[in-house]
Amino acid sequence: MNIDALATMNPASGDLAPLTAHLEYLGDIAQPCIEISLLESVAPAPAASRFGGVPMVPAGFAWPTHAVGQYRFLGQVNFSEIASPSALPGTGMLSLFYAQDERGECFWGDPDYVLAYYWDDPEQLAQFTGADGEPVQHSVALDFTAGISIPRHYELRNDWPFDQYSEEADRVLSALGPLTVDDYLLGYPSFDSLAYDPTPEQDWVSLLTLVSHETLQWCWQDGAKLMVFIHKDKLKEADFSELRCDAG
Repeated sequence: MNIDALATMNPASGDLAPLTAHLEYLGDIAQPCIEISLLESVAPAPAASRFGGVPMVPAGFAWPTHAVGQYRFLGQVNFSEIASPSALPGTGMLSLFYAQDERGECFWGDPDYVLAYYWDDPEQLAQFTGADGEPVQHSVALDFTAGISIPRHYELRNDWPFDQYSEEADRVLSALGPLTVDDYLLGYPSFDSLAYDPTPEQDWVSLLTLVSHETLQWCWQDGAKLMVFIHKDKLKEADFSELRCDAG
């Protein structure tokens, strides 16, 4: 759903009926996001956005390592494939790695659990061919759609127009479920089991939210979600050198 559709939505009946009295509020707090669809039947081109597979990197790229092993390639985003204006760069390649390890010693709350590399000219990149990396063999192409993000969790706002423990709150937050997608860029973070706002601190924003995908061997906190954050000023500068994460 895009942000214009919210203003014309008529939820007077069906599962969305509890939203009727709060459309103006929901429109005020809605944030743009980029919804990510997995195209399981499409083989991604080398420079295309993907989850898994082999990354596009510059010559001489050294596969990143952490204290107990090597990072695993999470995926890459070719920003030129995102047609709608957003807070993201208009061009360039973002390559993401995460500190997965078989013994479970790496924790998603640790600094540099997710590493990002941004290159402004994808034409200068080639598929990684070194022997020291551990890329995910399964590769999934991605498609991007402009959407809206509305928080489904009471912890993400302090100005809800109803009491946190009321039946109305339960009905409204439950009805918001159909307005969200599994994987997306920007927007609000989303989580399954946390009882707090996972945003690290003021002026940090959500960069990426991902669910667990068995086909990609992703299992974030017992099958929940991974949330990646960036400082808003760093995002404006296309500086992805410091990211923070939470999962649950």
